[in-house]
Amino acid sequence: MGEKELGLSGEVKTGSKDTQNKVDDGKYPFFVRSNTIEKINSYSYDGEAILTSGDGAGVGKIFH
Repeated sequence: MGEKELGLSGEVKTGSKDTQNKVDDGKYPFFVRSNTIEKINSYSYDGEAILTSGDGAGVGKIFH
């Protein structure tokens, strides 16, 4: 596959939850600023997305 530009095909948003909102044995995957996928019992968005770390330190280093 060749490279494609994202252009104006989406929105940039910031979630309102942080690692402190994780729960053991939660119902949904919860992506935070680490390679570890946590769990949570609620969700903020429903759909396809490209996720990146919020602080910029993990950009290009953390993949889910």
